[in-house]
Amino acid sequence: MNNPSELFKQRTIEFATSPVGQVERALEFFSNLPECKAEPGVAPNTVLISYDLRHHTLEQLETCLAEEGFQLEHTVLLNIERNIIHYSEDTICHNLDVP
Repeated sequence: MNNPSELFKQRTIEFATSPVGQVERALEFFSNLPECKAEPGVAPNTVLISYDLRHHTLEQLETCLAEEGFQLEHTVLLNIERNIIHYSEDTICHNLDVP
């Protein structure tokens, strides 16, 4: 990887409309994670997260959210998008030998 800035990612996580208050809870959750920044997204029920692939991947962050009881939006298009991101980030980390 020639450009270290490619390790810094900014993604939008979309939460289901129920239960209410997930965005606020997620912002608090992310504020406690090192090397991760979050802010309310532009669209309702979204959070914009920024992270470094040397510390986090979207898949890991989503897994942590699910373990904490958060409900993500699961449309076909969002699932496809997530799978592509998971695969590409996993490949980048594998190529860098990042666990």
